[in-house]
Amino acid sequence: MLINIGYDNSVESDLVAVTLNSGSTHAKNMRMGAEQKGALTNATAGHKARSVIVLSTNQVFLSSLQTTTFTARVNRRQIGDPTGERNSSNNITLINIGYDNFMRGEFIAAALIPDSSHAKNIRHEAKEKGTLINATSGHRTRSVIVLSTNQVVLCSLQTTTFAARVNKSHRHKTLINIGYDNFLRGEFVAGTLVADSTHATKTRNEAKEKGILINATSGHKTRSLAVMITKQVVLCSLRSPTLSEKINKYRNKQHIDPGNDGQDIM
Repeated sequence: MLINIGYDNSVESDLVAVTLNSGSTHAKNMRMGAEQKGALTNATAGHKARSVIVLSTNQVFLSSLQTTTFTARVNRRQIGDPTGERNSSNNITLINIGYDNFMRGEFIAAALIPDSSHAKNIRHEAKEKGTLINATSGHRTRSVIVLSTNQVVLCSLQTTTFAARVNKSHRHKTLINIGYDNFLRGEFVAGTLVADSTHATKTRNEAKEKGILINATSGHKTRSLAVMITKQVVLCSLRSPTLSEKINKYRNKQHIDPGNDGQDIM
């Protein structure tokens, strides 16, 4: 659904991944980078840009609305309902991830602590690809969020705090702690593999070549792989039976069907 972002300009709400407060240096850099790539759309109608809206397609829209105002419009807009009446089962929800920056909850695949070399590599590779979104507003990076769109978001919240905010929202499925305060989106897991098998090694190598490997071990031994319906592969320090048990416990609690939304696993 198209959402009015000021002065009768609109953006497709289904595509919104992250919304940034336009005043930060990182938001300005995001804006300039998009302009250089021809991916910037100025929808301010000549007024001051107050928010930078990053889409899952890596397009960037400038809006005259404050991020809080834009988020309120998205969050109260029921998909397919022009009245904008709230419906908790169908709403798209943007979550506050600190300093009036917001993230689309439905796109979250994993949340990693930033200090490990693997998280730093993910961050570096995303920067090289132009898919890194810095949503810290100049503050310290405390978590690295990987989206199902393969975009990577830097966040000023601790992973535990971030996961608690996501899990608090009844519109989203639970983020599961898979060791050392790294979190995985339970509903995205299609299957788990024992890490030392030949097939697991092949899956891991193929994911690395495609740039869809997420190392969530924080430098510890890889004991299992989680294969996601988003085609991403997550390396985990938990043993495969332990990881499976956590996921099954979550699914039994949520009563969800681990369907693949029509997507192939590999």
